[in-house]
Amino acid sequence: MNTAFIIPCDFSLYHPHNQHYQACRETISTLKYPASGIGIVEYGGSPIEPSIQESLLEDVSFIAAYQHDEKIKAQIQQLPEKQVNTLCQIAALTWFFSLSEAQKIFPQPTQVMVVTPGVQINSDLFSQLSSQQQEDKFIFAPPTKATLRHEDTGGVLMQLSTTLWGFNSQQLPTVTQVLNKALHYTYQRFLQNGDIDLGHALFQFIDSSDIFFINQLPK
Repeated sequence: MNTAFIIPCDFSLYHPHNQHYQACRETISTLKYPASGIGIVEYGGSPIEPSIQESLLEDVSFIAAYQHDEKIKAQIQQLPEKQVNTLCQIAALTWFFSLSEAQKIFPQPTQVMVVTPGVQINSDLFSQLSSQQQEDKFIFAPPTKATLRHEDTGGVLMQLSTTLWGFNSQQLPTVTQVLNKALHYTYQRFLQNGDIDLGHALFQFIDSSDIFFINQLPK
């Protein structure tokens, strides 16, 4: 089975000489494996600097740039920067995986791994991921105690690590449903002066029986 590494990035924060851009480059440099490809989902909403785009396209298959629609633009005007970043990341992943399903971006069964910039995947970890491909389950590290207050998250007591997580491309309909729920829930928490992030929201909407846990995944 092929593997697709998807790296969500905000290039409004990424410049060639800052640590965030370097983290993205470091991750890309560790993903040179047979039958695998790399894609970037950009959610900053600003045009990508040509020098950054040209440099990255030497090593990745595509950069999918999420353009903030009018609804998102209206929502983020009311929010502080940290919450804007969270909401746009979830919205971008929802958009990209919905598009992937509709346009059949993964025509063959593919293990899709979402990777946070800065994560390095060595050969041992890649072999572990390749040997644990599950057709009908998400892949996550075991959940941990919530780092946000349950009063803020609406009672979410645990969280899933979104440092490195994945699923089989045949699950795209389920993935987009989960992310749509997470997006709506996140915005509602923010409107109610609460707080949440992707990891807490995914724990809220993915049943543990639908997850294959791998202890070796970074937390």
